Amino acid sequence: MGIPRLTQDLQPYLEDASVSSTATTTSAVCVYKLVIDGPSMVYHVYNNLTAHKAGQMQENRHIYNPPSYAELCLAIDHFLQYLESCGVEIVRVYFDGGLPFSKRSTRLDRLEKSRQQLQVSHIAHPILDLRSVGSSQEQQDLNDALWRLGKLTYAFTQLPFIVPAAKEHLIHSEWSKTIFTVPGEADSFCAAAAKASGAVVLTNDSDLVLFDDMQDEGVVMLLNSLMKTSNSEPSDPELIRGRCWRPAEIRRQLGVNSVAHLGFERSEDASCSFPIIIQRAKALSSNDSTSKFSAFVEQFQSTSNENSLVDLTNGVTSQVLEAFDPRLAELVVQFEQVSGVPEDLDFHVYFPILHEDLTRDASWSYGRSYRQLAYSILYQNSILRRRIVGGTSVDAFVTEFIRKGQRIAKENVHVLNSQELLYAARQEIDAIKSFALFMTAGTEERIATAYLLHGLLSLLSHRSTNGKQQFPSILVAQLVGLTPIQSMTTKTFRVQPSSTYSDGWALLHLNANVQAVLYSIRMLKQSVDSVIHHSTDNKQQQLDDLHVKSSHISAEIMTELHELQQLLSIMPPIQAMFLNPADVAVCMQSMPKIEFKTQVGGLFKKLGVDLSAYLPPDESLDNLGSGDVDAGAFEEVTKKKKKKQKAAMMNQNPSQSQNKAVRNMFDLLQRNG
Repeated sequence: MGIPRLTQDLQPYLEDASVSSTATTTSAVCVYKLVIDGPSMVYHVYNNLTAHKAGQMQENRHIYNPPSYAELCLAIDHFLQYLESCGVEIVRVYFDGGLPFSKRSTRLDRLEKSRQQLQVSHIAHPILDLRSVGSSQEQQDLNDALWRLGKLTYAFTQLPFIVPAAKEHLIHSEWSKTIFTVPGEADSFCAAAAKASGAVVLTNDSDLVLFDDMQDEGVVMLLNSLMKTSNSEPSDPELIRGRCWRPAEIRRQLGVNSVAHLGFERSEDASCSFPIIIQRAKALSSNDSTSKFSAFVEQFQSTSNENSLVDLTNGVTSQVLEAFDPRLAELVVQFEQVSGVPEDLDFHVYFPILHEDLTRDASWSYGRSYRQLAYSILYQNSILRRRIVGGTSVDAFVTEFIRKGQRIAKENVHVLNSQELLYAARQEIDAIKSFALFMTAGTEERIATAYLLHGLLSLLSHRSTNGKQQFPSILVAQLVGLTPIQSMTTKTFRVQPSSTYSDGWALLHLNANVQAVLYSIRMLKQSVDSVIHHSTDNKQQQLDDLHVKSSHISAEIMTELHELQQLLSIMPPIQAMFLNPADVAVCMQSMPKIEFKTQVGGLFKKLGVDLSAYLPPDESLDNLGSGDVDAGAFEEVTKKKKKKQKAAMMNQNPSQSQNKAVRNMFDLLQRNG
């Protein structure tokens, strides 16, 4: 995650490099094979897109217009395609699957930094315009955005799901065979793969120069130094040039045994001058047996060799982690690495700062029932359960780190036992069934709208159940595309000046709440898919691997999980479903008119919420009768069934008795708007 000032220290030792399969350039280093640090690449591409968009909007800084996930994925395609067009082989792209416990404090520091950055944005732009400027359908000038070095001026923190969105996209792209999620930090595997293949590591993390595998022949090229330049001949295509470090050359010039010695001394003292750091590193080179130094360099020693990389490529571990977003992958690694001693049962999940209003409730407080079910499924199916000392039952918790008010706080989520898991699975199945018809058929956009509506339903139900003040119907109407006529004509999604919600932050916050629910459902889907997939594999092959040993989950629970898997079988990717508020409304409006009235308008009318003022006259809901609402698609659990489930739960787990079945979302809205 970077040693403060190390990059600055090593700046004078950067060398010119060119990305080309031929050695005809004048650069000292010619790059023809690449191992790419996946998260570093994603942030680099996103930041360049953000800077490019900000440069185009100097006169409209109050407009909320970050790059969309669809734009990000398109830009990553362009980035990799252009690298390959230069004749370069992309050997591997690695993504983190877990970070060491020693870096937990660093994770918290970064979360707090993101929170502060969003707070600055809120102060700088108290009136936020959510008009659709440069939507995900509009192509950007990627050549200019990605290859012209620019300064990042946009104040908003990064979108929260850029790494999982990019990884998901790449797994289903032409580069799928090069994408790997590793049970640790990506950089150590990048170093090992580079040594094994003779490739250059492409990253923005200066820590790569510290690894043992990089000390002799390794080369580290910086992503943020890449740019296109004209070749010597006008007829030749543009070249990609950049800057790189060769650790062996740094060692030779400074007279140290390893660049890791420099890294250690700088990590010990971030304030002193570099010449003093060099002197201390030289002294350390002759006596490097101190325990503190040994603990430092241990994280940069080779943890894998060429054979283990082959195992990672074809083995079960890689297959397991590939199915998960980074946060769940990290939790899986934690479940499998701890000893099972009660004091080791300390599982952490770090949730990103969403684009939300920091003065309002925490978005991650929603969707927790889905996440609890996901954690419990993975835990019940893990080998960890058999490691508990003496076979005794020990309560397990997953600690979530989320934004809460003006700070980062932790919330303990109880891992369900078998009885609780069975009940929770049935409860979520009943909730999801109400939209199952629309979530499992049709175009990707149509399915995405169904998930968005279900996320909204879950959110509003949670607020009602927990006695929170409900969102006004006018705000919900904006998000689903039922905006006031005046707003539609001006292409802005701000309501009239007399409204409380004229600044856009309320709508942005509502959208963040919905995204927290949708991402939680995504975590549940990935957990269910993984358990069922490896349970099926076990019937075909009895591998001596902790991930495919006989399932610890009962047949009764597996039956419910199979039904959940079927209901969530066609969940759209992040780039199709996690949209900016303006694009959510556009997505809703793209639905066929009859279907839109059936799913949204009909429900508003049936429940007595008057939204006629927000529709053009020819789009009035007056002609919709009660029979126009698809009762099969929006069926509610009957009162008899609710009472039966509640009674069963009281017997199994009294503490869970307060949970209620989900109701239709529009009966939860304030009727007065």
